[in-house]
Amino acid sequence: MTAFDASLYNAPGRLPSRGESAAAHHDLDVRTILLEVGARNLVGGQEDLIIDIAAQR
Repeated sequence: MTAFDASLYNAPGRLPSRGESAAAHHDLDVRTILLEVGARNLVGGQEDLIIDIAAQR
């Protein structure tokens, strides 16, 4: 990740991602959710499954 990428990630006014929201709601680390998303080979358009993954943890 470059400094530019990091600045976009922490940009003021940026809305949290589905993963960040689900992690906060279920008291999880977002990296745990994203690792599971990768293990399940999910692709764009399946964002609702992120919430399901967080709920299962």
